[in-house]
Amino acid sequence: MNEVQLKECIEGMLKGDDTFKYGMLSRLQEDCENFLSPIAFGYQSTRALWAKNVNHQIQIMTALHNALDVKPIWLTMEQLHDYERRMTAM
Repeated sequence: MNEVQLKECIEGMLKGDDTFKYGMLSRLQEDCENFLSPIAFGYQSTRALWAKNVNHQIQIMTALHNALDVKPIWLTMEQLHDYERRMTAM
């Protein structure tokens, strides 16, 4: 996905209601967990990520998180930054 496609993807997701945003954010978080877990399918493989790219995955998650008025208790912005740090270090 190139930068234009990424922007269009994010814009499309942000048009969804909060239920969609929470669900998508949860799914993307699960992808990150699989990417980071040595016992999970997809360990260190961008194929395990919905966006197929670590930076794009984090950008989408950040946009979804920022768009929510009521932030999820199961994913903070600090945790998002930690995912980014850990995933880009691999």
